[in-house]
Amino acid sequence: AVTLLPARLDVALSAAALAGFTPMFLFISASVNNDTLAVALSSLTLWLLADWVRRPPTGWSRRHLALGLLLGLGALSKQSALGLGGLAVGVLVAAHWAHGRGWLGGLTGRRLLAVAGQALGIAAIAVAVASWWYLRNWQLYGDWLGWNQFLAIVGARPAPATLWQLWGERVGFIEAYWGLFGGVSVPLSADVYTALNVAATLAAVGGLAALIGKLARRAISRQDVLLWGLQIAWLAALMVGLVRWSSQTWASQGRLIFPGIASISVLLATGWAVLIEGVSRRVMGSRDPAILVAAFPVGLAVLAALAPITVIAPHYAPPRQLTETASGEVPGPSVDFGPLRLLGG
Repeated sequence: AVTLLPARLDVALSAAALAGFTPMFLFISASVNNDTLAVALSSLTLWLLADWVRRPPTGWSRRHLALGLLLGLGALSKQSALGLGGLAVGVLVAAHWAHGRGWLGGLTGRRLLAVAGQALGIAAIAVAVASWWYLRNWQLYGDWLGWNQFLAIVGARPAPATLWQLWGERVGFIEAYWGLFGGVSVPLSADVYTALNVAATLAAVGGLAALIGKLARRAISRQDVLLWGLQIAWLAALMVGLVRWSSQTWASQGRLIFPGIASISVLLATGWAVLIEGVSRRVMGSRDPAILVAAFPVGLAVLAALAPITVIAPHYAPPRQLTETASGEVPGPSVDFGPLRLLGG
């Protein structure tokens, strides 16, 4: 967020809070899984690519090595991170375009040749790090991704789901992004989901209005186009992969796009700040609505603190102990198992 909006530390803090206090993200991060590492590596890669747009290297540097390592490690952590490879190639080329003028920007034949060499070097590092795992999948299952074996374990849909069918599963998808605990079986209240969805929708409206305003005033630079487009492109890549996977098995869960939670949180924080500041200036005449800007992340933090106590713990509370009088009122015959008696057996 700081790389995208250097002058808005408040928005960066808000974005960090939105990510850190999303109840489902906390819930998943507290369990043993591969999602947490995939999120960290994906976020680091996105930051490195954003920094690349701001300061494209003129020659081979440690950033090339870091990018190759991150792409390889990401591909080992979760296959959704494979989409970062395509984004990286796009950034390598577009970063030079963003720093020039005219249709081709800073791109020249010589520079494109240099970028191609850099891309091959980065790809070689990533392949050296991650290829053994995919080769192992091929040797064991005859499938580079190992999806055939995974589907055999978790269960495939009777028939591949259509886009319309997946659209019908959007409610559960959104709930599993905000907070659907247990085995996606312990929900928050409907009112909480509604409030979160309304806040997110308002943030999207604020962000879209800001974009339209900048385009109308031609106040958006090539760097900004590339930086914000990178966030959208990454989320689109995640959704394409998730749609493909969910069409084969029951996986319409919003938590599966957590590798993009950094991008989602930056977009939400920016849109929310723009919306609140715009409304505040027009309605209240205030130019410093910091309290209202903080309302979304603070509200999420309160929800995250209360959810374990008010939602999760009651669901797993032990059953009420029957008194001797109440036990005699259980209908049906009883069965004795040594010192134990099953009532109503």
